[in-house]
Amino acid sequence: MFFASAVFNAGVAGCCTGLALSFPGAPQALLQSCLTFGAFSFIIEGLNKQQPALAGSYSSKHLNKNLVHPKVLPLQLPLPDELKGAFSSFCKSLAKPNRSKHLELIAKCRLSCKHGYLLKLYRAPSVERISRDSMHKRRATGGKKKAWRKKRKYELGRQPANTKLSSNKTVRRIRVRGGNVKWRALRLDTGNYSWGSEAVTRKTRILDVVYNASNNELVRTQTLVKSAIVQVDATPFKQWYLQHYGVDIGRKKKAQTTKKEAEEGEAPTEEVKKSNNLQRKLEKRQKDRKLEAHIEEQFAGGRLLACISSRPGQCGRADGYILEGKELDFYMKKLQRKKGKGAAA
Repeated sequence: MFFASAVFNAGVAGCCTGLALSFPGAPQALLQSCLTFGAFSFIIEGLNKQQPALAGSYSSKHLNKNLVHPKVLPLQLPLPDELKGAFSSFCKSLAKPNRSKHLELIAKCRLSCKHGYLLKLYRAPSVERISRDSMHKRRATGGKKKAWRKKRKYELGRQPANTKLSSNKTVRRIRVRGGNVKWRALRLDTGNYSWGSEAVTRKTRILDVVYNASNNELVRTQTLVKSAIVQVDATPFKQWYLQHYGVDIGRKKKAQTTKKEAEEGEAPTEEVKKSNNLQRKLEKRQKDRKLEAHIEEQFAGGRLLACISSRPGQCGRADGYILEGKELDFYMKKLQRKKGKGAAA
């Protein structure tokens, strides 16, 4: 059947070529007739030159299996220059298949797809999914292994979340083994952060990713992962501290206001009067109050260094704790060293 249809196509194309050359305006008519009946030959020839493997996938039923690089047998047609020019862009683009462009070219050229050559070109590509099993991987020596079993669902791997710092919060629900659910955070900018020494937790904004021990690239791309060192907004903690201790930390000392500023209403507002009971309570709390110098400096800048302790790609949150004590000193040294290197470069 294959060879019969090839002969039929060749015959019809030959007849049309003869007819087209017998009257004025021959090149245009010749082009149209050849596009209609004899274009398969040129397409297959182009495929064999550009991508033999792709050409071989067109019609596997009619291939010679002994060939190392199987090719489709082209229809032997003497094709004119006009036809070659029309299909040159088509054959060149086969190196990088583009479905929409090819379909436009086919529509323009009015190709007949009844033999199924072109329809098979647009099969859905087989996607290589991430697999964690050793069956479908090479040996340690680099040799190939024969996979005697299909891939299993429980051996799959999923691509990393790479949670980005962005105000456009995006969290995806993922159904996992056992019907359980994971929450894959793709973009976050808030989290619950705990101030350990004061035993208080507040929801606050994440402002910046400043350090990551595992990879500096995660700092450049602002990726939120567990153990990443970030800067968070200090405002919620300042408000709590003022309410709990009656001390407004991180605020510069009041300068004496001029007469002009007082008239314009730029003078600082008067403090709200507190009841005797509240004053006694605040005084009692302030007896045991301790605040590290480094943390007080950070409050003045409005940003606190914190560490992410949750896994945003697993639970969909970027929660953590504020750095204090020796851990804070350690990371401050790291950041200063990093700044020094940047200035030197």
